[in-house]
Amino acid sequence: GQNRYEACRTNDTPLPLYVQFLNDDIDPKELMILFNTGPVYKWKLQDYINFHAQFDNMYLNFKECMSEYAEIKPTVMVSIFLGSTDRERSRGMEGFKEGNLKQLMEQRGMTLARVYHVLSQVYRLRGAPTNPILTKKTFSLGAFQFAALRIIDDPEFDFDAFLERVRDVSHMLNRFTDADELTQELYDIAYRR
Repeated sequence: GQNRYEACRTNDTPLPLYVQFLNDDIDPKELMILFNTGPVYKWKLQDYINFHAQFDNMYLNFKECMSEYAEIKPTVMVSIFLGSTDRERSRGMEGFKEGNLKQLMEQRGMTLARVYHVLSQVYRLRGAPTNPILTKKTFSLGAFQFAALRIIDDPEFDFDAFLERVRDVSHMLNRFTDADELTQELYDIAYRR
């Protein structure tokens, strides 16, 4: 076994692994996560999504949203599904990776209708006629997408009025790369005279 493993690792060849379950005491889902998160291969966020989509419809919906709104970063998408305006860390992301998306959404009061509403608002900002034009590079920044989530989530912020105003007020959104700076610039656009 070790020689075969070393040969495959040296040649960058995948090592097939066959597991036969002799009893029902072993959960195949936990075993697959254990095999795939060890020192040989560290799972990326997309791997967790693909894996859990086989068992859970909410992850299937998540995957569909990722293909429909392809410009939204996966980490931003996780935050949208969990009702957060910042990058999910620790508990939220761990729960997502463990397959608890539906429970986390229920705990935080999120629904698919709310998720689609937030995604459509972010895309409205992308298509807004801004001065100067919002570059594709700026829109694809995770920091910009988190900044957009913050203003959309603010109950006192009139997003429709902002979209009307953004074409007349010049901005520097294309120069910033930090979420806090981008959020401040979005608020400045809304309230600049």
